[in-house]
Amino acid sequence: MRKNFFLSFIAAVSAAALLCGCGGEKPGAVSNKPQPSEGTTHGEVMKKISGRVIGGIPAKGRLGEVRKRGILRVVLPPAEPPFQYLIPTLRTPAGFTPALVYEIAALLDVKANVTIFDPENPQGKANGSKSSDFDVAVVNDTGSCGKAKEIPFFYTGKGSGWKRFCVAGPGDELSEAVERILTYFNETGIFTQLYMTYVKP
Repeated sequence: MRKNFFLSFIAAVSAAALLCGCGGEKPGAVSNKPQPSEGTTHGEVMKKISGRVIGGIPAKGRLGEVRKRGILRVVLPPAEPPFQYLIPTLRTPAGFTPALVYEIAALLDVKANVTIFDPENPQGKANGSKSSDFDVAVVNDTGSCGKAKEIPFFYTGKGSGWKRFCVAGPGDELSEAVERILTYFNETGIFTQLYMTYVKP
């Protein structure tokens, strides 16, 4: 019991530390946020938490591809502060949704590559890329996940509906991992912390 509390506390502190960093990457580029190394206490704690949250899910299908690549490729809707927007001077994605994506990627033990998609064709091209180039797409209530696994994660209110993750296959391993991570974030208050930081300061 005390061990679980300790890990949850460390996770919350770690999330706060990650949020304090300022990104320098350009849209479509791999995040340059420092990733914990295996030799650090933070890295060891993150690996333990990751093992507890998504341990047992086989690294095959799309999850296997992401792990092998070391990058989670995510496409976001166009600017909609405070959920996602571009930092003018850097043209870097920021806001609640990118921060949530970075935290998910950290527990998957990979980096996040975040880009912006075409609002006219949410499952089509994004900055010249095909939808199949992305592991996860974020859509609003009017967007379609097509054949991808749909995971609602934020209710924006009547008339706006749910923001959803569309998690690509093959297989259900990646979508299961994302669902477990979101559950963990809700249980430990990390999701609330992100909400209070970006959506309701």
